[in-house]
Formats: sequence, structure tokens, C-alpha cells
Amino acid sequence: MTEHELDTSDLAPQFDEFYKSGQRIEVETSYGETYRGYVGKSTGWRPCYLLMHNTRSIGSSVTLSHGDRVLQRINRWR
Repeated sequence: MTEHELDTSDLAPQFDEFYKSGQRIEVETSYGETYRGYVGKSTGWRPCYLLMHNTRSIGSSVTLSHGDRVLQRINRWR
């Protein structure tokens, strides 16, 4: 990897579809906590997916990882 390449290894593939479609989801984290929201993405050289509370949210403390799973799709889109 060169100095200016992105490292996308932290982008969990199970959330790709929801990031692209903007569909609201319910997620269970690897710690057993349940959250609802929209999938966003952090910036920088090693981005990760974030679970945004609503469409107007600027940031989130909930990061989505490979150990997290989607419990259900919620019939609401951005």
C-alpha cells in the first residue's frame, strides 16, 4: 500500500447495500447492543461505517464492524 491509498479493510461488507440505498436498519453490535439508524461513512485514509441516528446527523459514536449484524430493514429511506 502506498502513502496515498485508501485502506477499506474496516468497511464491513454486510453494510454496503444499506450505505448505497439509504435504507434505515436495526443493528445488533458484537457487544449485544441494539441500535436503529442509517449507514454513513467516516472520512480519512481508513474509513469505517457509522450508524447515523437520522438523516440530519453529522457524526456518530456507533461504528459498524465485521462482527455486527443487521436485525431488520425498516421501511424508510433517506
